[in-house]
Amino acid sequence: ARPFNPDLSHADREKWICFYPCYINRAWSRARGRKVSYSLAVDNPRAEEIRDVCAAAGMTLGVENKIHPRERDIYDKNLRGRVRIQLKNEDGSLRHPDNFPNRMAVFNYVAAQIPKLKTRQGASGGGGGASGGGGGASGGGDSCSSSEKNSDMLASVDGDDDSCGSGNKDPTGAASQQLHCLPVAGATDTAGNEFGKLFIGGLSQLTNETSLRCHFGMYGQVEDAVVMMDSQTGRSRGFGFVKFRDPAVVDAVLETSDHVIDGKAVDVKQSNINVKGKSSRSLKIFVGGIAPEHDSATVRACFSQFGRVTDVNLMLDQTKQRHRGFAFVAFDDERVVARLVQLHYVDICGRLVEVKAMKPPNFDTAAAAARGQASAAAAAAAAAAAATSQYQQQQQQQQQQLYQAAQPYHLMQPHQLLPPPPPPPLQPSLP
Repeated sequence: ARPFNPDLSHADREKWICFYPCYINRAWSRARGRKVSYSLAVDNPRAEEIRDVCAAAGMTLGVENKIHPRERDIYDKNLRGRVRIQLKNEDGSLRHPDNFPNRMAVFNYVAAQIPKLKTRQGASGGGGGASGGGGGASGGGDSCSSSEKNSDMLASVDGDDDSCGSGNKDPTGAASQQLHCLPVAGATDTAGNEFGKLFIGGLSQLTNETSLRCHFGMYGQVEDAVVMMDSQTGRSRGFGFVKFRDPAVVDAVLETSDHVIDGKAVDVKQSNINVKGKSSRSLKIFVGGIAPEHDSATVRACFSQFGRVTDVNLMLDQTKQRHRGFAFVAFDDERVVARLVQLHYVDICGRLVEVKAMKPPNFDTAAAAARGQASAAAAAAAAAAAATSQYQQQQQQQQQQLYQAAQPYHLMQPHQLLPPPPPPPLQPSLP
């Protein structure tokens, strides 16, 4: 076999593959660089561990002091390094055709073997072995029996075939260690992103839960899908959520740029509890004084010139079968809300409407809430009518001022093509 050469040319990269620790790091996403599935990934793998596993498998390898381009922010030397592994011989044939037919087989094998290293096992439960030989042996047997059961449970729950192609099983229960690290429902990372959950915005009124399951079921098993509905109108609010059984599917969905459901392009984002917490207060505005002939589409079109509108909730009067003159408009940017609140009045098709920050009062009863909303709508309508009247008066005054300040018509002629009028006839003189 050809020895490892640090100055290996790029022409041999198909024979010598690169193995960065981030390829099997659980903290990394698919989009960032992780190659294996989330259930098989390892917590903080090191280049030395990759080297030991590959050397024990009889691979020809070498270790370089290099880092992945996306690992520039990692200053811990223990987490840096790159392993070069010879996958093919000089004639292009595989060195280990039965066990490692491709690079993904190497990645999956190493990810499954690192938890079996003594350094990993000693860190998790080495104290039991130090108490005595007999106790350590008995403790190891109990751990093995329980890990085999957990491994079977993981295989039945996960359902993903991430084996490296060698047909090797996991006799020591390495997969059981990943079982307890799978994210539970509602779990989030440090940024507030919910594992395995997506926010779907811009939905059509025709889209329902079945449409979401049919579209996103192409990427993985959908555990839950919901379209948020308006409790008063019974219509869709234009957004929903999708929860996957495997959190790693989210990365594949986000890598796809365009998503079209029921003939309409939708916006797919990572569900974040911080964003949902902001949307109830700082991302909404109150709009009062809306004309009876204006609908939610008109309101959305008007406010879309300031920023992206995520939701328009036009309050309806069930008895009169028309809206009540006010609405709540939600945006995806707090700066847009602050700008509109500062403007205070916005023109919708020649009519000024009042804009206020979204601060709903805490009413004790439903009747008090209804009265408060009605009074707020009436006050907003009166204020909007007064502002509209004042605006029209100002326009009329400006027109009158311009008319009075204008020069006479004959002085505004750019040329003198018309001949001057003839002089008046002379009166005959008396003799």
